[in-house]
Amino acid sequence: NNRKKIAVGRTIDSLRRFQSFQEVEDMSTVAGECRKAGLEALFRTSMKVYDNDENGNMTLGERKDVATTWFGALILVDHMNDGKGYRKWLRKTSLEVGCFLLVKQFYPGEDYSKRPKIFVCVVGDKRDVSTFLKRWRSSRVDVDSRGKACLERQMTTLHEGVLTFENPYDALDWDQAASEDKFTVTEDQMTITLNQLGWTQTGKDILGFIEV
Repeated sequence: NNRKKIAVGRTIDSLRRFQSFQEVEDMSTVAGECRKAGLEALFRTSMKVYDNDENGNMTLGERKDVATTWFGALILVDHMNDGKGYRKWLRKTSLEVGCFLLVKQFYPGEDYSKRPKIFVCVVGDKRDVSTFLKRWRSSRVDVDSRGKACLERQMTTLHEGVLTFENPYDALDWDQAASEDKFTVTEDQMTITLNQLGWTQTGKDILGFIEV
C-alpha cells in the first residue's frame, strides 16, 4: 500500500512538490524547477536519460525500450519572422515528444548587418526525433510577410543520424541549449557546440558550407 497518511492539521496541498502550476516556454525552466523541488531524477527519466549504479545496473526504472544509441538532426532555418513565437513552439513540441532541443543563431564574421544563421538541433531516440520533424514540417510555426500563420518551407537538413555520446547530459548543458537569453552565440561557440554534439569532423565544414 503506497498511500501516504496526512498528518492532523495538514492538507494534501501542503505535500505537493510544486505549489502552483505554470506554463513554461523552455526546457531550462522545467529542469530548474524540478531540481529545486528535488525531482531532477524524475525530469531526467522523462527525457529518457538513465543513470547506472556502481555495479553498472540501470536505475530510475529500468526499461527495455530505452535507446542504446542517440539520434540527432541538425537543421538550418532560413529565417524566423515571429522569432519568439517560433522558438516557443519548438520548445513546447520538444517537451511533448521527449526530445532534447538546441536553438542557436550566429552572425558569420560577426557581421551584424547580414541575416544570421539559425540552427535547430533535435536529439533523442530515432522515433521521437522523427515525430518531432514530422510535426515541424506540418505545423504553422511562423508568420509570413503579411502576418499570416504559415508552414516552414525553407529548412535545410544539414545532418541526420546516430550521435556518438552515450548520455546527452555528458555532451551539453541542455538547461541553456534552448534558452531564449542564450539564443545568439558567436561562430566559434557554434563550432564548439557542434563538436560537443558529436560532429567533431564536420562542425567547421557545416559552418563553411552554409556561408557560401
